[in-house]
Amino acid sequence: MSGPKVVDVRAIRAAQEREFRKLRHQIEKQFRKTEAMLEATENETLRRVFDSLTASLTRLDADREATALPRSLDAILDQANATLESALQLKSNIEEQRVASVAERLARQRSIEDAIAATVLRLETANLATMKANLLAKPDEFQLQIALDALATESQRQADADLQDVTDSLAGSHGTISVTDWLAAQPAEKSSADERLEQLAAKVCVLDGLGDASPWLTRIAEVRQIDDAARQRLQTDSLIIQLGEELDRRRGLERRAELLDALDAELAAFDTYADSLRQQIERARGDETADIAELQAEVAAWTEAEAKRIDRDASRAAILSVLQSMGYDVRESMATGWAEDGKVVVQAPGSQDYAVELSTVAGDRLKTQLVRFGEPGSSNAMQQQRDVEMETTWCKSHAEVLGALDRRGLETKVLTARPIGSTPIAVIPKTDERRSQIETTVKHQERHQQPKRP
Repeated sequence: MSGPKVVDVRAIRAAQEREFRKLRHQIEKQFRKTEAMLEATENETLRRVFDSLTASLTRLDADREATALPRSLDAILDQANATLESALQLKSNIEEQRVASVAERLARQRSIEDAIAATVLRLETANLATMKANLLAKPDEFQLQIALDALATESQRQADADLQDVTDSLAGSHGTISVTDWLAAQPAEKSSADERLEQLAAKVCVLDGLGDASPWLTRIAEVRQIDDAARQRLQTDSLIIQLGEELDRRRGLERRAELLDALDAELAAFDTYADSLRQQIERARGDETADIAELQAEVAAWTEAEAKRIDRDASRAAILSVLQSMGYDVRESMATGWAEDGKVVVQAPGSQDYAVELSTVAGDRLKTQLVRFGEPGSSNAMQQQRDVEMETTWCKSHAEVLGALDRRGLETKVLTARPIGSTPIAVIPKTDERRSQIETTVKHQERHQQPKRP
């Protein structure tokens, strides 16, 4: 079939290149976040995992460079997606480790506070008033250790068996004991409210990049200093509710930041910088009230239009390049002319009277048809036979063009085609602009020259 044909041409390779650039941008963004989080931890295992991912990214770049242009990037994209997923999983693991670490620190602090309260009573029993005053003035782990050491010393000095029993329970019967060992031997009671409070506070601390968490830790310490048990429970429950709301707020900000990062990655897929959109993204990062949905729509519209423009230009350039390699008379200005006018006429090789008209129809689809230069209505049987012969030749050439485009990373699919000879070939008068278009080397040059024969 070599009548007029409509072909869907998709720049698959170009789309894959954009997807790779987007993924590459997202991976780098996650790596920067992960590296910053690792600085706050001392987990060598997680550090080694990160180093392994960094090496994977280096290999990914090398594989990408080694992939010849016509080949598909499917395998490379699979690697990029896997690397991104691994980076996200590592970030999640680091967050979990940090939450556990902060929760453990808060629980230890609670145990120390309980130990200080118990030690104050024992210092009073041992008549160590100065040590008691010092501990109350500075109730921390360091001062607690000093108090325990003092009790141990007093235990050894006093011969009173009752006092010996009291101090043995604090400092042991064989000398001094560290705060850590004493806490391990006498774990503090922990309520479900305490656990909930510490977990929420730990998660808020891990999201500290979205706001200072220290005021919350101060409030927890203040609640724990309340002597009245009923009032302390009430304040604890209230603080749990407030911490839950704060955690939800910070997670919302984190999701918002991730959405903005995703928009930035969409733009990073293109060489065109899109200054206005990037500026809007940066402004939205500092404005919690900015409408992200509207910005998402703008970015989606821009990227879709830009991708179509790039793919159209790439498809036109590839089609003309293939035709030129097959001997068709392709001029430098034709790609521009096609983009501006929606069609272009290319002289067939070895023929003065036949050409191929390329046009864009139904959006981005390619329509091709063989045309003849002459006078409309002057066709005869001999001319019709010649038309059929040229259609047959173009039919073979058309198949070659599609094959060459496929090898260049453009996917093609014939949507409509008519049998050879079923439709009269379009006749273009020699005075028609499309004829003069062939003879000009610059499209916008005045078209008043006499037709030139090849």
